[in-house]
Amino acid sequence: MRWHERWFEAWDEFRANPDEIIEAQDIVVTGVTVHARAGKSGMEITDRFFHVFEFRNDKILRIREYLERDQALEAVGLRE
Repeated sequence: MRWHERWFEAWDEFRANPDEIIEAQDIVVTGVTVHARAGKSGMEITDRFFHVFEFRNDKILRIREYLERDQALEAVGLRE
């Protein structure tokens, strides 16, 4: 949580738009395109990340993040 807090503090503008959702039993894989702009430097980034949500009893058990779609799918046995 602290890492995420520091990450968000660095940006004056931050958007994360989910653009893909894959559901399989107790697992959800999402593709998310992120755009951020820093206030002082004006630096901008746009990148795509993949989150794997694992659920147990309708609650999030674990969240993992990957830089590549194939890595996320392979991590949960959903190779294409």
